[in-house]
Amino acid sequence: MKLILGNCLDKLKELDENSVDSIVTDPPYGISFMSKDWDYDVPKASKRDRNEGLEDTEKGCFHPTVKPTKLMQYLVRLVTPKGGTVLDPFMGSGSTGKACVLEGFDFIGMEMDEDYIKIAEARIEATNKEKRGKLKL
Repeated sequence: MKLILGNCLDKLKELDENSVDSIVTDPPYGISFMSKDWDYDVPKASKRDRNEGLEDTEKGCFHPTVKPTKLMQYLVRLVTPKGGTVLDPFMGSGSTGKACVLEGFDFIGMEMDEDYIKIAEARIEATNKEKRGKLKL
């Protein structure tokens, strides 16, 4: 797992060549693609999913568009070879990173908002702890 604070347009240049097997991301909202608004009908994560790892914080996860982890698990499995590395250059609150932990993929996440990267780190670490706990049973 590697979480990188900064603008992906700058940080992508710093990645080693051939270090990523797939890109699974949800670009910033308020943009248009193929003449369609990108920020409508977005699937939402449950309250439990969105706040995992943030239970002891005052705000919880305040990112506006947290994706369901199960959806992101499906997407990373769909496009990533076994043991591969997934890149999310617009990481936000870390749902793709959580999915990678659960599916056994390595993950590189980039985010330019320091508050969101802290949220992502807490959510991904909570998923890591939960997975390690399940493996011990």
